[in-house]
This record gives sequence, structure tokens and C-alpha cells, in this order.
Amino acid sequence: MNKLLPRDLQKFIRKNAIKKIVLFLACTVVLSLALLFFGKVILHTDNTVYLWGIWLLGVCLLALFLKLHTLVGDKTFCGTIAKTIVKTVDDKALTIGLGSMRQRHIVDLIVSSIDGKTYYKSVSSLEDKAEVRNSLDKYKEGDAVFHLSGTPYTILLPAESERHVQCAVCGRTNDIAHSTCEKCGHTLIKSFLQ
Repeated sequence: MNKLLPRDLQKFIRKNAIKKIVLFLACTVVLSLALLFFGKVILHTDNTVYLWGIWLLGVCLLALFLKLHTLVGDKTFCGTIAKTIVKTVDDKALTIGLGSMRQRHIVDLIVSSIDGKTYYKSVSSLEDKAEVRNSLDKYKEGDAVFHLSGTPYTILLPAESERHVQCAVCGRTNDIAHSTCEKCGHTLIKSFLQ
């Protein structure tokens, strides 16, 4: 699918991945040096296994924080919505001295891509039921969608009668006549990539 993308979007995906990897490696080097030179003093131990365990935990937390798993799991896809799912999760929000329950609604899409694969994509996490209804009105079964890896957006591809198209990189809504986004300058995807 990435080979079908315009060159600027291919370059965006590569640069995004390289930035994450370089930042991860730089932070790993800093963590390694800090533990090497100051680990025994800070942690008050001479146990090498304990220091390696702390290093491994730090590297894993760093990978989670930088969302390195998205480099493997987040794929570019284009297809039609097969199903929209809303999950409700109870969150305990701590206020000053009191605990209160709050509901969060997660809107997920099951998308059948043009290459025959099925993708499961979470598109929003909302607290207000009115926002959930708006999101369900936005994403309907049978609608064409596009997702660019490395971005939080799963955009609706415009129908022939629509006058606007959303940018897959920054999410801005643009006039259908434009070929590039007014905000970020990337190519706008208006139809299935084939």
C-alpha cells in the first residue's frame, strides 16, 4: 500500500519512523550512561543483575512512551467500513479528596481494505454521549476511509457530492478543489489508492 502513496506521504512515513527510532536510541544511550556511571550511587546497590533489570525496564517504558509498537502495528490502509463498534469504559477520575466515576466511550472501526485484509482501528475516545452520536453519524457502514500510518487520523474519503476533504496527515478540512493541504502542504487523498 505504501508504494501507491504519493512521494510526499511516503517521505512523511519514513521521516516519522526515523525520528522515533533516533529518539529511542538517543534516550537509551543516555539511560545506559546514567546507570553505568551513577547507577550504583543512585540505587544504592552493587548488584549487576538488579542494574540490568532497571535498564531493561527503562528501555521498555521508553519504547511504550514513544509508541514504537506503532512502527510495526500501525499500517496504511484504504477500504470500506464493515462495522462500527462503541465500547463504554468506566474510568475512575480522582478529584480533590473524592473519587468519582466517569464513562469513556471508544469508537472503533472494522475496515475491509481493497486488498482483502481486515483492519481494526480505534478512531476516537469520547466522554460525552452527544459526541459519540456525532462520531457514529460521521462513520457509517459502507463509507470509504483512509488511514496513513504514523498519524492519529482515519479520514473519510469524499463522495462525489461532497465539497470538502480531510488531510490524512494533520486532519485539517480542505476544499475538494485543492490537491494539497492548506495547513501542512501534504497531498490530499480523495479516492481509493489502486
